Amino acid sequence: MPNTPGAAEPRPLNEIPPGQWAEIVRVQGPPRWRRRLYALGFVPGATVYVEHAAPLGDPVQYRVRDTWLALRRQTARHIWVRPLAQDPARAEHGSP
Repeated sequence: MPNTPGAAEPRPLNEIPPGQWAEIVRVQGPPRWRRRLYALGFVPGATVYVEHAAPLGDPVQYRVRDTWLALRRQTARHIWVRPLAQDPARAEHGSP
């Protein structure tokens, strides 16, 4: 993958703060975990929004493909994402 200027480097989903959008780059871990995460919508190319964390920080609520899901941080660390500057739907329509 070429290093595009201005493109954020991929990092684990558990490192993305609440209120931020990201694009899923890859899912790692045992095949059983990957299949389950794919079935939930965490597939490469999909966008994910980090909504908020529980009071003690775990689990974290995410929105992917118009579905709200809660994942433990330990599970989210297997999902690698590229942070996005804004809501991808707004970007498509030219809104900031």
